[in-house]
Amino acid sequence: MLEEGLAELDAFSNSSAPDSLKMQGQLKAIQAHLNAGQMDQATARMLNNTWSITTMPELAQLAFSALRCGEYSMATGRYQAALKLFQLVPPKSQLVRLKKEKLDDLKLRILSGRRRAILATNRHQQQYLGRLEQQLTQQLEALETSEDYTPTFYLHYGQCLLFDGQLYKVWLMFEYISLKEAYETSIREEAHYRWVICAHQLQDWEEALTIARNFVERYPDSKLAPQALYLIAKAHLEQRRFSESIDVLNDLIQSFPDHPLHGRWVFTRGFNQVVLEDYEAARTDFARYATEHPQGQLAINSRLWNALTYFFERNYAACIDQLSELRSLDSRHPLYPEILYRLASAHYSARDYEPALETIDDYLKNFARHQRVNEAHVLRGDILMGQGLLEEATASFDSVSWESPDMYLYSLFQRGKIYRAQEDYPGMVQLFESFLEEDESPKIRVTEALYWLGLSARWKNGSSLPGF
Repeated sequence: MLEEGLAELDAFSNSSAPDSLKMQGQLKAIQAHLNAGQMDQATARMLNNTWSITTMPELAQLAFSALRCGEYSMATGRYQAALKLFQLVPPKSQLVRLKKEKLDDLKLRILSGRRRAILATNRHQQQYLGRLEQQLTQQLEALETSEDYTPTFYLHYGQCLLFDGQLYKVWLMFEYISLKEAYETSIREEAHYRWVICAHQLQDWEEALTIARNFVERYPDSKLAPQALYLIAKAHLEQRRFSESIDVLNDLIQSFPDHPLHGRWVFTRGFNQVVLEDYEAARTDFARYATEHPQGQLAINSRLWNALTYFFERNYAACIDQLSELRSLDSRHPLYPEILYRLASAHYSARDYEPALETIDDYLKNFARHQRVNEAHVLRGDILMGQGLLEEATASFDSVSWESPDMYLYSLFQRGKIYRAQEDYPGMVQLFESFLEEDESPKIRVTEALYWLGLSARWKNGSSLPGF
């Protein structure tokens, strides 16, 4: 029966009937899908029609259908579809106003002189208008006494905007909801927290701090208060206010020891302490995380950073010991190439050139698309220079792409040093001339390149050579 009815409504929609009647037919079809629990079909009809309804009661039916289908689209991760549907939903106050206007218009018709003319020719008209007035009055009372869907709808609309990356619109939406005193506290609280998240994603750190502090002051007992405090700590970190970030994290770690994010707070405090060069305190936090959360998301990160604290202190032996342990991990781990690169760097800094070369070759062989590949070619060149293998070092430096400007320029001048050591002045001239003439190469350190180009030309002609 359902399929037959839908087929008839579709046939009617393809007829020459007025558009207003066709839309009523589509609304009935959508309602039939909703009643049958066919959310995908109802949503598809909502999205595939162009709606231009402005009168009641069809506008209310359209709004509630769009709201249901929009929430379904949001729940299934189709945020752009949800946004398109939510745009069809007016606030409840607008529906109430339009319903009142329709009822008031009907009452005026009944009381006007047109009523007498109608009654004179058609007694049944009075009964019809009376029934219609009663029906509209009941609909209005039901709408007025029903729960206001508007705050939750605005919250969901803002969430879809957030997921869709429309951050400036999100900001305005969540700010409006959080400051709307007529809305329930729970709605305003959630909107305020998401306002903080929006400010973070926009990297507006001062505003993020202000909004987050206001949240904590307004909702000190909220279950979201710890997350808001953590966002304050992260905002401090992004502003390089590391001590302030640590102060907030200290309060969090002490006040919420059982919170699911407790381990992340400990790790973040350790990172702040690394930046402040308080390596002992950092190691204490990284060790605490590794002990309390051996299978945690940041377990390997904490062990890696713990090793790096020794590197920063130039205690290369301790760093190498810890990184060597990490090297036994599954090579599919996302941090494995970083571990190899850092281990090669530690060996090089300790002047252990053979293990340094073996490790960086392992990296380049297996992770040629990793983000540090240009740095790895540079490191390999430095290792080979340390071994006195200048030709091989030149080839490694020559592998560095100009798309990584800092690494490219470092490699360029390292090659210049090699040519100088080999007294290959024509090669040195050609190197710097090519750099200066190449349109795509980064135009940084040009003055330095001109200086060495001039000196190499003099050396080529037999002038005395200053120390390099």
